[in-house]
Amino acid sequence: MGDHPSGEPASPSGQARDRAMTSCYVVYSLILGILGFCTFGVTGIPGVVLGVIGLRQIVRSGGRLRGRPEAVGAILVSGMSLVLWAVFLWADRERGRYQGTQMLLEGIRGALQRYHEDWAKYPWSETTSDGVMGAVAAEYRPAPDSPHDAEAVLYAALNMRRRNGPYMPPDVAMAVTREAPGRRWFLYADGWGRPIRYTPPVPGTDFPLLESEGPDPDDSADNVLKY
Repeated sequence: MGDHPSGEPASPSGQARDRAMTSCYVVYSLILGILGFCTFGVTGIPGVVLGVIGLRQIVRSGGRLRGRPEAVGAILVSGMSLVLWAVFLWADRERGRYQGTQMLLEGIRGALQRYHEDWAKYPWSETTSDGVMGAVAAEYRPAPDSPHDAEAVLYAALNMRRRNGPYMPPDVAMAVTREAPGRRWFLYADGWGRPIRYTPPVPGTDFPLLESEGPDPDDSADNVLKY
């Protein structure tokens, strides 16, 4: 009893290793880490915490506790569940923003068509001959030095109450506000909260260009366009 198969007595350290118990924190950490794949990573957070606590207990136990490989594995599993769900949720949010931007551009395009049916032109004029700026509330009028003159005129034109307007009610799409002393105007915003660019038709084109800068304003390759 207590001897090795060779007949030699077991060393005290060997007997301690045989009697060592796996840290309960490690077990709980592993369970929570696995559940994290089914709980949007929520249980992965306490899983990582318990895994770290269990690992520290094992290191400080002097051999009374075992399970260091299991503790490291539990931490990795819990962390992986967090990372995977974070990536998934981020990608899902970006997909929603992209789809929302596409729907907004399509809605603005339809509103521009209705505007064109009423006025036989698309909104863009520095005069009020077509009623674009003369028939709208003051807060829709852009400041003369606005860097988004065309975009402000677009919003104003599609929201004015003349003929069959408003062509696109303000509560249908998200808008951002720009202000200057004594003035305030609105711009349609994409899913990332940045103004929708509006370029009136130029010679050789039949329809204005609507453009979102996409998720990365510095990368034109991911821009969302609608002609």
